[in-house]
Amino acid sequence: MPRFAGEQVELTLKLAFQGRKKYSGVLQPRGEGGCDGWRLVFNDGKTDQALDFSLDEVREARLVPVVDFKGKRFAPAKPAAEQAEPGQEVDGGRER
Repeated sequence: MPRFAGEQVELTLKLAFQGRKKYSGVLQPRGEGGCDGWRLVFNDGKTDQALDFSLDEVREARLVPVVDFKGKRFAPAKPAAEQAEPGQEVDGGRER
């Protein structure tokens, strides 16, 4: 499977298709390993649509960045005092 299959992309075509050059959606390979071209699945405001294209028809393609403002998805770190071994004192992250 190609590296960026299943990712959100913004695509600009060289020539307009149905009055549009810019599309945004999920990139999928068409055929085995993308050898038959590519498919972009997007929502036109009413229903999901699919646009089949080859790389020769593309002017520009960019991945849509995924930003996670919640930080790491792990359990919150324990305070330093709880992480210290018995008999150790912790002062501002430094052992004494």
